Amino acid sequence: MFRTLINKAIVTIGLSSLLIVSYSHVALADRTKGGKEGLPGSRIGGGTRGECYLRKPLVALVPENNLVLTKSAYPKFFFYLPPTATPKQIEFVLQDEDNNEIYQTMFTSNGSAGVMNVSLPEKESIPPLAFGKDYRWQLVIICNSEKREHDVGVNGWVKRVKLDFAQTKKLEQAKPREQINIYTSSGLWQDALFKLAELRYEQPNDMRLSNDWSELLSSLGLDAIAQEPLINIERQAASPISMK
Repeated sequence: MFRTLINKAIVTIGLSSLLIVSYSHVALADRTKGGKEGLPGSRIGGGTRGECYLRKPLVALVPENNLVLTKSAYPKFFFYLPPTATPKQIEFVLQDEDNNEIYQTMFTSNGSAGVMNVSLPEKESIPPLAFGKDYRWQLVIICNSEKREHDVGVNGWVKRVKLDFAQTKKLEQAKPREQINIYTSSGLWQDALFKLAELRYEQPNDMRLSNDWSELLSSLGLDAIAQEPLINIERQAASPISMK
């Protein structure tokens, strides 16, 4: 389903450089890797750090440039959790451009490996993402709560973009799998991931969706985790912080 479209997208914009999406309402500036303009980050978390031994790396399901483009005011983020010998605490934090903490939540894994998602909850105390602004996200596995320097983490950026009228109308009229095509062709990989993950949760035995998922992750250079299961992790504590 995605292969022709994805190959075309890769040739056009390249996964090794920053994705550029232009709409009538928003024109994103061209950014390069490195430096302040590059919005540095890391989508791969190291294997061994202090008391943390991971047989596989922690991975954020994002483009190689570490920037998530989304149309959502309250986006979802996807991560691959590697297997661990014992349950581990996991922390997710979202900050604005001035390093003000907007949202923080803690999870506890049971040691199982798989792809999980973290949602920015729609609450009055948490404002929607503003259009065109860069927000920094971070997810870490806490190996020792008293030695946070041993955390293993991934981090990057998210930016909300506004779709033009034609694109919005096209999405409204499209069927679910067609919507995924529209998202990928627009560089909105995170929205594509969420829509496809949602369909897979609803139809876990549909091999077409499983193949679509593998192709989508492969297009992001994440072939190594394309066959990993989708898992749910219970949120145990959340600390929303209002922006002034």
